[in-house]
Amino acid sequence: MSIAPARARLTDRSFRDGLGVALGAFVLIRVVGLAMLVSGASAGGFTLSDRLASWDGQWYLRIAQFGYPGVITLTDPQNDASGMYAFPGGYPWLIRLVSWFGLSYDGAGILISWIAAIVAAAGIYYYLSRLANQRTAVIAVALWAGMPMAITLSMVYTEALFVALVTWALYALLDDRWLLAGTLGLLSGLVRVHGLAVGLAICGAAILWCRAHRNASRWRPIVGSILGLAGVPLWWLFVAVDGGRIDGWFVVQSHFWGNGFDFGAAFVTESWKAVTFRGLAEGQDASGTVVYFVTIAGLVAALLVMVNLFQRARADSTWLAPALYTLGVLGLTIGSAGYLHSKLRYLVPVVPLLFPLAIVLARSRRLSAIGTVVIFALCGAWWSTFMLVVWKYAI
Repeated sequence: MSIAPARARLTDRSFRDGLGVALGAFVLIRVVGLAMLVSGASAGGFTLSDRLASWDGQWYLRIAQFGYPGVITLTDPQNDASGMYAFPGGYPWLIRLVSWFGLSYDGAGILISWIAAIVAAAGIYYYLSRLANQRTAVIAVALWAGMPMAITLSMVYTEALFVALVTWALYALLDDRWLLAGTLGLLSGLVRVHGLAVGLAICGAAILWCRAHRNASRWRPIVGSILGLAGVPLWWLFVAVDGGRIDGWFVVQSHFWGNGFDFGAAFVTESWKAVTFRGLAEGQDASGTVVYFVTIAGLVAALLVMVNLFQRARADSTWLAPALYTLGVLGLTIGSAGYLHSKLRYLVPVVPLLFPLAIVLARSRRLSAIGTVVIFALCGAWWSTFMLVVWKYAI
């Protein structure tokens, strides 16, 4: 890897001020998003707490309260507890731990998400301050707070915790802290299956480092890479042992959600139905067509940005790790079958997608940058509210 930029220090007043602005912008944007959700939930007959613990949140809360069932039965998807095995235990076990301090399970889950989101926002600021500059870092944090489906950062969902682990793992790579990066990568794999993408990023950075330091000891990058890749397989092993099936995680995903890696065949099929309006002819309502079309547009845009990240990596190898991480998450997202309307949410953890836009905005006039971030955040808050209040399927 190329030499990383000099470390930004908290003793640097401008760095501290920038961090304060970034975290302040993050909290403000998230509060605005929650305010819009409160308004929408009230109009739709829901409560805020109900929406923040909805859908996958209910699975995490049941795991935190009761643990995993100890057997995979694959009966009625509506009532079979086997579906719990689809959700790695890192987050619900943490909910259980925090609940020991007197909080309700849903309160503990939301608190964890908020704290993790702030830690993640700080990680984005630190990381992009090194990769670019402080102004770019502030803008990236604000953009992340306002992404479509960024409401999950305030819900009983894993996005915030996962991104906190990812950003600091990537930051550790800038200083060749392989064991720290690998440990954080391992933990990310115990939170989401996308932890495989973190391992891919660590391996790519390690290969570059080994090529550049042929005479140096290589055990740290090798061990870090192994650790970074180990989290998800360890979870699969737990499911196999606890559930009694060696293919347990995979059959649960298929039985409950129709998920399976098909190299993008389902994505292409559903995309074609959406853009040609065949879904409407097959009985899909208009809102479904809109949701699918927006999701497809977001994923296509993400692929284009990923290409830009790899172009940057050709000129500066420090960009390789975020580019490989992006490739890993997008590959798992587009290459897997399952609910198309949920895939836009999977972009929330892919923070590097925002880096090129943040760089462009940082070079523009301040008023233009602020206006773009505000519009982006309002649109993201509206979409989050729509998906949690109007859209009647899982997010």
